[in-house]
Amino acid sequence: MNGVFGLNLEGLLRGVSIPIMRSTALDAVREFSDWASSLVPSLAGIRGSTNDSSGQPPGDMVVRSSSGYELGYLVDMGFFPKEFFSEPQLALIDYSDRRSKTIHKGVSRDMGGPHEAHTIDMVKTYLEIADKVANELGVPPQKIVDYGFIISLLRHDDVEGFRELREQYSEFREVRSAALENDPKLKTESPEMREKVRIIKEVRSGLVRNELSLQNRFISDLAANGLGDKEKYELILSGSIALGIMDWVTRHTEENFFHSSVYYLHKRHTAQEYRRGVGGPLQAKLMDTFGVSASGKEPVTYLLQRILVKNGDRIELSRERTRRFTRSEARELEGRLRQDARLQEMYGNIDFRGRDMVRPYNLNILYRNFVVLNALNSALNTYGKSIVRQREKKPDDYVYLRMVLVAREYLLAESGEIIGELHNSYSRERIIKHLKEGVEEDMQKRKTDDPQFFQRITGYGPISNGWRHDTTYAGRLSKRWGELDKDAFRMAKTFEDVVGFRELFGVFSNEEINRMDLKKGAFGLATIGGLTDALRFKLSGKPYRSG
Repeated sequence: MNGVFGLNLEGLLRGVSIPIMRSTALDAVREFSDWASSLVPSLAGIRGSTNDSSGQPPGDMVVRSSSGYELGYLVDMGFFPKEFFSEPQLALIDYSDRRSKTIHKGVSRDMGGPHEAHTIDMVKTYLEIADKVANELGVPPQKIVDYGFIISLLRHDDVEGFRELREQYSEFREVRSAALENDPKLKTESPEMREKVRIIKEVRSGLVRNELSLQNRFISDLAANGLGDKEKYELILSGSIALGIMDWVTRHTEENFFHSSVYYLHKRHTAQEYRRGVGGPLQAKLMDTFGVSASGKEPVTYLLQRILVKNGDRIELSRERTRRFTRSEARELEGRLRQDARLQEMYGNIDFRGRDMVRPYNLNILYRNFVVLNALNSALNTYGKSIVRQREKKPDDYVYLRMVLVAREYLLAESGEIIGELHNSYSRERIIKHLKEGVEEDMQKRKTDDPQFFQRITGYGPISNGWRHDTTYAGRLSKRWGELDKDAFRMAKTFEDVVGFRELFGVFSNEEINRMDLKKGAFGLATIGGLTDALRFKLSGKPYRSG
């Protein structure tokens, strides 16, 4: 954040509720910088493992299509508020943008366009939310817009962008799917699953350390041009926090289930938990830098930032359900890419046309949305009151809380829209017309016979099928999702899931059930409870590489 809410070095650390245990904050971050700078990139052969992340010199580099879509560097795009940031802050944002472009070069979104289309949308939504919260608080938006948080948005998918991790995770999904298909009520990890998780942790740790080392080299080069130590270490700490959030947000690549990773992402951990294996070396080292004692808990701001990134991710994924561009727009953008050598070097070959997403995959979007909403409501119930009570002492925490609440509203609205579209779409199917009344009556009977039906994620609960499908099926373009519409029986079961999500949405959006009082700090929000019929609900431990 800039101005009234922090971001000098001492203010940054106070703003994230960190008790300083070194002689000065500067010493703490200098020690962290020395540790990070000593890291040798552990995967030197990976794509784009140098600081030259684009091959293009600094400067205005944006191309706009006739429809207004922009290709190029974020800091030069028309919507981006460059005036909010100092030159060094802009330089680090620009580096992060270019680095992410390098990692995802040649990668297209399923619905068309470069990978960055997703992250740019997340930045736009964040700025929109910040503007809304700033208006509510009566301050200029530049006072609460955080350049470090923008970096975490830009980079939140970068670890998954590396081929090395994607290949390992794909193999892990195959091993896990096979184990669960053989025994749907499997209670423990198979040896093959444990080995794959171990390998994923090793690869992931190396990737994160590599990115931290490269980022700090860039900042050191920037500092050589006249930055003082204080400004240099502010950049190092903000950038490192952003990479720590990146490390957290894609944690499901090494947990048994999505709901498990989301649960831990929304939980405030102690330094001791980090040192014992929650996350990797970066998380533990950040706790040291923050001066958190072994039994002390991580900064509230760090928790809220990763919650906000995760919710922002789900909001945009909920919106990416149809092709991003019309045929004429896609042709124009593909032509621009072919004709401009600079854009070709920046993006590689990109498919702007996209592909159609099969209808049942919307159920997976809803499943993950409600898992996140469930964990978010639980976190607000647990931490919301203390954040509100300490809003004068720790205003950054309160600002992020307000932004999280707006993001929650957005995600609920997107989920409600998907449910409405699905319900209408299936209701038009001839077979469903005959079954619709019976399915909806059966759902009401379940609620009467089993009042706890909507309080369970797995086992016999409202989104049990979503848990199984998310575990065993592949991505949104997988043909397997289409099997859920293959015949009358499966289509009826899918419609039943739609009705279940509609009922669940009614619970989560009901203001009588979900009560909030920001003046008093009172939060009583709906949650889904029991996790049954699943592998053990426990974080996988070490090993990570030491250091």
